[in-house]
Amino acid sequence: MKRMFLRSLVALCCALAGVIAYEFTASARVDFWKTVDGARVTFDGRESPNSHLYRRNDGVMLFNTADDGSWYLEGGPGEFSYCDSYLFHEESLHFISMHLPGYFYVWHRSAYPCLMPGKVDAKPGLIRQEHSIEFNSLANNRIRISW
Repeated sequence: MKRMFLRSLVALCCALAGVIAYEFTASARVDFWKTVDGARVTFDGRESPNSHLYRRNDGVMLFNTADDGSWYLEGGPGEFSYCDSYLFHEESLHFISMHLPGYFYVWHRSAYPCLMPGKVDAKPGLIRQEHSIEFNSLANNRIRISW
């Protein structure tokens, strides 16, 4: 009797884990961000070696500045957004992120909670060139990223 109960409990747990895995993967959008090799980030003129630059296949770029922990989304000329730092934390219920060597995967159930420049007080001071972008952070720090 105990053995049958234990097998039933294991089967129920496996089924529940399968439903949860399906719920997070099948109904969620997945973004695969590739690390841009050779990217250099400067924060107020200082080199920021722990900052990261990621790019999706469609050309949209995601920046993470280690000095202030902020995330920024750049979707092309004139499309620049500040993102909520909480978005990419493991505790977020709507976003699951995972770092692997060379890649950053994000499973999300809703749109990225990024603010458009017109909705915040700080002006981004955006300067976009072919292989670099320069802008002001929300705290008015000057950030330059080149690749």
